[in-house]
Amino acid sequence: MKNNKYRLIPEDCKINYGRKLYRIEALKDFGVVKAGELGGYIEIETHLSDPVDASGSEHAEGIADPRICNNALISGNAIIYGNAIISNKATVGGNALIYGNALICDEACVYDKAYVYGNVLVCNNAIIRGNAVVSGNARIYGNAIICENARVYGNVMIRGNATIYSNAVLSDNVIIEKDTDWFTIGPIGSRNSFTTFALNKDKSIYVFCGSFHGNIDEFEKAIEEIHKGTKYEEEYKLAIALAKKKITTVETNKITELTNEYIDSLIDKAKKNMYIEPNLKAMTITATFPCGWVISSTANIVSGQEFVEEELRDKCLNDIKSKVWELERYRKTVDNYKKTLK
Repeated sequence: MKNNKYRLIPEDCKINYGRKLYRIEALKDFGVVKAGELGGYIEIETHLSDPVDASGSEHAEGIADPRICNNALISGNAIIYGNAIISNKATVGGNALIYGNALICDEACVYDKAYVYGNVLVCNNAIIRGNAVVSGNARIYGNAIICENARVYGNVMIRGNATIYSNAVLSDNVIIEKDTDWFTIGPIGSRNSFTTFALNKDKSIYVFCGSFHGNIDEFEKAIEEIHKGTKYEEEYKLAIALAKKKITTVETNKITELTNEYIDSLIDKAKKNMYIEPNLKAMTITATFPCGWVISSTANIVSGQEFVEEELRDKCLNDIKSKVWELERYRKTVDNYKKTLK
């Protein structure tokens, strides 16, 4: 389809990231754009949609093969390249950098010096600002805000009214819905830096401290081994206590109470009734629940017929907690869908 909304200005161009970019000029009034108004720099006309309204302003740049469409607004010194898509009423401005396969849509905003890249989705009314960096497969939606020097990556989901700020670092399978789902403190410890505690997918507390990523019990054990008897052990343990006080894990505790006895009975039954071959390295126990769940967990076997019982129990319990969390998410999705049908 021939573009009748704007034209590229051949004499107003520049080179950026090895690409030649042209200034655009509006040919007629559309949306908030007036005829004759100059916009940002793009590489080819197809980078701005024609059937719907999209506008670039002043120093904004679209490089390689991004898509800026609907009523999206790109302004300031923002740079968008790769396969990034900015659509609906989304706004990207300031010195923001968007690239990779990132999708910014709905009424989401990215500005200041924020970086968004990878396979990130930012939608609804979410805001990324400050020096925040969001990457990987992160999903930011609802009224969530990522700001200041926060770093979010991996398979993290931030939603609801949560605000992630300061020097927080969130990764792995963390899911944040409210401000009481996470906590960061610092500078503390041997690194004299920040440590972040957050709810993981299985509703356990996960810790991000330098290169350490793991649950809070593993973190406490590591601290005792590495910093035993030092002021750093005391600092980290105070942070652990504060995180446990602030972050609610009631659901996890209930699941633990309900399943511990059942798992113990399975282990006892296995020890009494199952023959273990002398050279067998691992053993699997299958738990079948009344609701139809079948959970299989495997633990190593040491010194002949001896189980690592604690390992088996922990693995089985984590599998169950994960299953309950997924079921709860599915139930909420179905309930929300039913409401739209009324």
